[in-house]
Amino acid sequence: MSVPILRPFWVNRIERAWDSRNIVWLSGARRLGKTVLSRQLPDARYFNCDLPSVRDRLTDPEAFFAHLPPGSRIVLDEVHRAEDPAGLLKIAADAWPGIRVLATGSSTLYASRRFSDSLVGRKWPIRFAPVLWRESPGWTGAANLERRLLNGGFPDQVLLPSPDPRWFEEWMDSFFARDILPLFDVRSRGGFLRVVASVFVRNGALLDISAVARDAGVSRPTAVQYLDILDDCHLTVRVPPYHGGGRREMVRRPRAYALDTGLVCHLRGWTSLRPADRGPLWENLVLDELLTAIPQSRIHYWRDAAGHEVDFAIVAGRDRVAAVEAKISPDGFSPKALARFRKAYPDGPNLLCCPHVDAPVPQRLGGFEVTLCAPAQVAELIRE
Repeated sequence: MSVPILRPFWVNRIERAWDSRNIVWLSGARRLGKTVLSRQLPDARYFNCDLPSVRDRLTDPEAFFAHLPPGSRIVLDEVHRAEDPAGLLKIAADAWPGIRVLATGSSTLYASRRFSDSLVGRKWPIRFAPVLWRESPGWTGAANLERRLLNGGFPDQVLLPSPDPRWFEEWMDSFFARDILPLFDVRSRGGFLRVVASVFVRNGALLDISAVARDAGVSRPTAVQYLDILDDCHLTVRVPPYHGGGRREMVRRPRAYALDTGLVCHLRGWTSLRPADRGPLWENLVLDELLTAIPQSRIHYWRDAAGHEVDFAIVAGRDRVAAVEAKISPDGFSPKALARFRKAYPDGPNLLCCPHVDAPVPQRLGGFEVTLCAPAQVAELIRE
């Protein structure tokens, strides 16, 4: 039996969220390790809603919560399996504010408007991520970085010597059958999964909806519908362009990133990585870290008409924008794009995110003050 990956960052985040709300909603794609994480919470009673006996007890929420000791901390794992999960959590929030509840479930349930609307203002949502780079402090050297990029961040895969293609195929089948069919009007399994493959193969590139539709053999409106579902389910993240208007820069097309680098490599058929493959996949790991600490609405990229591009442009205050470059090595940094960006937006820190950095290191690169840092250090460095 494999040893569970300890994830103290997420345990601490749940604890902090409970300081603000008594209901914390942990959503994420299946097999990311929500159950294992919930069992790492100290002094929390665990209830598996997959079990019929637990679901029977939850049909009478008042009796269930009334029998819990005051100040209890509980986990309702796979809460979407309960008869009325939204009603259950609403009663806990309104009638038992002293009880702390961690509810876990698929991202698709969180995407359900009925579920979300009924808990507005009552829950603290946490978007769970694949294993973060910061959660692997023992991983040093190029070989371990390559394994993380190639295997991806699903706990079942991250520690294997090499990725298991059968596991990824089973994950895709399970995702469609258990997460998509019950909640969304998707009539074509094949068309939907081809849209997934098309977007993932283009991971990190500018989103071309017409090209995705052609790849998948579906109409453009259908492709738009499926792409929206992928965003709602946290299977993709669209990063919009940053622009100030009146300049020759990208203003509309987002870049689309896949949930997991392992899925990207699997759908591309990669069993090893070339140097040119690693940089774009490293952007995924940097983005995962950014999303843990920075509102998604503040995360952008920047590109001008000549093709100069900054990987991530993060709104850091009024008229202040952080330029964040994701590079495997500082040697891959070129100041040309940063020079163009800073000519238009002069105020803000310049950060260079690399894999094996312990503490931020200010440097002078290409005539700019640039801080070499780890992805987990970005949020602190961009604060005013």
